[in-house]
Amino acid sequence: GVGAVKYADLMQNRKTDYKFDWDKLIAFSGNAGPYLQYQYARIRSIFRKGDVEWESSMGTVRLEHDDENALARELVRFPDRVHQAALAREPHVVCDHLYAVAQAFSRFYTNCPVLKSEGATRESRLALTKLSGLHLEVGLRLLGIGVIEKM
Repeated sequence: GVGAVKYADLMQNRKTDYKFDWDKLIAFSGNAGPYLQYQYARIRSIFRKGDVEWESSMGTVRLEHDDENALARELVRFPDRVHQAALAREPHVVCDHLYAVAQAFSRFYTNCPVLKSEGATRESRLALTKLSGLHLEVGLRLLGIGVIEKM
């Protein structure tokens, strides 16, 4: 709940009018804190369901599908977005980026089976999944919002 309120506040550009929308604040879809926390919990769930250890898992990423490429492109933008947000003192830039990562991950998850794939493809998709989770976790923590492993 606190994370939802923090995210709703930080996601707004401070140079525009403030818009408070209670329904959007607690939504599990769209650009909202609960949606990002849900995506993180979903990522952690993949590792639990696949009986894959989170701490020691990290394979080589091979980008073979369009949705893998799209997700990777979002992930590599993270340092630039954080730097941009810090210089301009605009946390909404980080929020926008995290939402883009969550959307790209959702498309990737829908179109690129992670646990059903095999061999190097499975390892690559697990690595991409973990990187997505790490980005969401670090980004949310930068905003002062905690993550949860189960929802």
